[in-house]
Amino acid sequence: MEHKKQLCYHIIAQQLSEAMSKHDAIDMTDSRYPEITSKLTSISTRE
Repeated sequence: MEHKKQLCYHIIAQQLSEAMSKHDAIDMTDSRYPEITSKLTSISTRE
């Protein structure tokens, strides 16, 4: 990997949005995890 740092795009996006004050934080219970991730998955497959 030529000694380059590996970063995930979602971590970079989170850091940018926080630095620009363009983020929202939502607290929810762990029991809602399957519901939320299934919604995110359906969004990403449409694009």
